[in-house]
Amino acid sequence: MLRISNAVINAYLWLVCHAELNAILNKNTADVKDCTIYVALFPCNECAKVIIQSGISEVVYACDKNSDKQEYVASRRLLEMAGVKLTSVQSSPLFTHYSTVLMPYKIDDRPFLGNEVGREAV
Repeated sequence: MLRISNAVINAYLWLVCHAELNAILNKNTADVKDCTIYVALFPCNECAKVIIQSGISEVVYACDKNSDKQEYVASRRLLEMAGVKLTSVQSSPLFTHYSTVLMPYKIDDRPFLGNEVGREAV
């Protein structure tokens, strides 16, 4: 059995980007201004900054289990101050347990498979 030390795991956590950042960086449009982003977990403060700067107008999230942690309190405050609409979708089958961006519709007859943002439902 392969054993991975806590130091390696902790270092890994600092080296990956969150799904929100990945979706915004790998968008399929010129920009995401006035778009809605769908996430499983409420965004952290670092993702909130990227969401605000990118012009996303709404965050739809399935779970806010970290709402008492400082970075999520800060995130909510930042998003509200920026006028980003926050919508909770509890128990939606469109979401997975881990933070993944999903779109519940298609554009150009191809389904969104994740890590994408879009303007409006077709």
